[in-house]
Amino acid sequence: MPEQYRYIEDKLLKTPLDDDRKLVVGIILSRYLINVKRLDYEQAHKIIWQWLDKCAQLRRLEPSDSYFERYVVRRQLEAAIQIKRLPMTEYTLQEKYPELYETLKSSGGGT
Repeated sequence: MPEQYRYIEDKLLKTPLDDDRKLVVGIILSRYLINVKRLDYEQAHKIIWQWLDKCAQLRRLEPSDSYFERYVVRRQLEAAIQIKRLPMTEYTLQEKYPELYETLKSSGGGT
């Protein structure tokens, strides 16, 4: 795994979030699982929902689980497959979304 994506396995997938879940699924997890790890749709879908279920224990998914399934998870996985764009690197995350970066950094262990 390329070093710039190590934070996804080491931190992000182990850290439930109460905010920014749509963003994370859209520009990080879907692209990472499909285009870096080269998982198939079903495997990536399962991993994303395992993470989202942990997130929902902090704060429910809004507006609903079915919205997340239809308009976030499914749509973003399909886009990752079609467009083949890579996920956001740790450096770019730190630059563009410093609060999210700090949340991951402070969740234990190093990023």
